[in-house]
Amino acid sequence: MLKTTRLDPTTDYATKVVAGTIVASRLVRLACARHLDDLTRQQEKGLVWRPDDAQEVLDFFSQVLCLPEETDVDEDVDAAEDVSPDAPTPFVLSPWQQFIIGSLFGWVAIRVSKKTGARREQQRFRIAYVEIGKGAGKTPLGAGLLIWMLVRHGVRGAQLFCAAVTKEQAKLAFVDCAKMVAASPHLQALIKHTGNNLAVLTTGSFIRPISAEKRGLDGKRVQGAVVDELHEHPTNIVVVKLRAGIKGRPNALIFIPTNSGFDRETVCWEYHDYSRQILEGTLVNEAWFAFICHLDACDTCHAAGKLQPSDDCPDCDDWKVEGPHWEKANPNLGISLPWEYLREQVREAIAIPSQRNMVRRLNFCQWTQNQTVWITAEQWAACACTAVEVRHAA
Repeated sequence: MLKTTRLDPTTDYATKVVAGTIVASRLVRLACARHLDDLTRQQEKGLVWRPDDAQEVLDFFSQVLCLPEETDVDEDVDAAEDVSPDAPTPFVLSPWQQFIIGSLFGWVAIRVSKKTGARREQQRFRIAYVEIGKGAGKTPLGAGLLIWMLVRHGVRGAQLFCAAVTKEQAKLAFVDCAKMVAASPHLQALIKHTGNNLAVLTTGSFIRPISAEKRGLDGKRVQGAVVDELHEHPTNIVVVKLRAGIKGRPNALIFIPTNSGFDRETVCWEYHDYSRQILEGTLVNEAWFAFICHLDACDTCHAAGKLQPSDDCPDCDDWKVEGPHWEKANPNLGISLPWEYLREQVREAIAIPSQRNMVRRLNFCQWTQNQTVWITAEQWAACACTAVEVRHAA
């Protein structure tokens, strides 16, 4: 009898997406195709795929971490020390989350010294850009990632940060970290929580929230960071400071989970567009991971250069019409994000034009030129009329 080889979760997801058995956006399909291509070209590209390393992190999420309850932006960080959920829910990653986490920690890059010829291994990805619909659980995912980097073996003096423009935004991911620690007896015994600090005293490693306010980003030696909601950043100051801080740390990682934005003159659009070009193969950066969810333009519109669905094309994905294509922008639909919630958002956006762009952007990952729209395409069409010839009196 022939033995069948079971694929690791990361490769299994990539294989199913490329085969079309899992609904995914064009750029997610390209991210999966990139993983499969790298598997066949590891030696050529100086890469090594270590599925056991990836599985170790996936097991950490499901066996050690628990999902935090919803966090309010005004919640007191210190109060999170006393959080002890009665029935904590294990953090079992969805397949798309397994692909992201597995990719980040399963790929290793081989570096060869030009002077000595010595080989050195390091974590392949240093930047991870993840653009996805609202409600997918991207902030807890980033929080869990930081906790793993805090306690992983072999790391000492790791400075890890929940970073944002404002203190309030940075506090969201940090409170999720604190709640995960409070829900795990194993983590409670290992990690000391005091105020805005989660620390492993034996290794000198910590997680702290930081922001662009009051020079809070200066002078950091960054082992890892979660830069939440990049679409809300008015400048690139946060990511620039953090990227400067990872210099000299071979296994450093900056994780950037975000919704889509509306302003194409921002750092978020720059990262989105750069990530797209990497996935399409226009640019090459082996240290940059990208996972971009969105609705798709049809083949004809895409061939015409349109990167997003056309409102007037019946073959493009239509955000107003329920269907499996909704999962392209919302891979956690039916898990952390209820179908009925999304239906309600769509109904309101159709009826209230001022909400339309917000829903398209946050829930369906469409980059809009404006935050709101006051006159819809349908209303413009209803006002259309034929040209009337005007004759002036002689």
